[in-house]
Amino acid sequence: MVLHTTPYSSACLHFLDGLSWSLVFPCYWLLDRLLASCVATSLEKRQRSQDPCSFLTLCVLTAAPLYLLLLLVSLPFALLGFIIWAPLQAVRQPYLYTYRRPDKNQAEQGQAEPSGTGTGEWRLQGRSFCFCNANVCLLPDSLARFNNLSDTQRRAREVGKRIRNGASRPQIKIYIDSPTNTSIR
Repeated sequence: MVLHTTPYSSACLHFLDGLSWSLVFPCYWLLDRLLASCVATSLEKRQRSQDPCSFLTLCVLTAAPLYLLLLLVSLPFALLGFIIWAPLQAVRQPYLYTYRRPDKNQAEQGQAEPSGTGTGEWRLQGRSFCFCNANVCLLPDSLARFNNLSDTQRRAREVGKRIRNGASRPQIKIYIDSPTNTSIR
């Protein structure tokens, strides 16, 4: 099986996908900003309670109607983008990283798989895999605020920086020279 480097086989379909997302994204971003301006984190609530003439309250009162107006203007474009994007998903080439063992009958008869990949065994040849697990919330800013988190972009940048620094660190091999059981008396 060939791994596809692009999700679409032609440049025209790739262009239509980009066009559809460029029509949908402003609506998505404005909805995120609208919800984020209405949901406060506990730090922002504490700042408001300490300062009765808080600048944050003024920002919410002016930003929310502005975001709502711009969201309503961008909705028809988002609908058009979705109408373009939805049929494209039928011809999208998936990124499938799978391995299928050949049937014993096919292997004995020497038949190749239908995909033409052959019946040879898959062997690791000096390859290694590194898995990373992080318990972080990288939802859009409005949804992350429901978890009392703010500044999603800064947190995502920090996670990326830590992963990059961890991956580029040289792998240190530690050898312990210890006596064997026979040499201890």
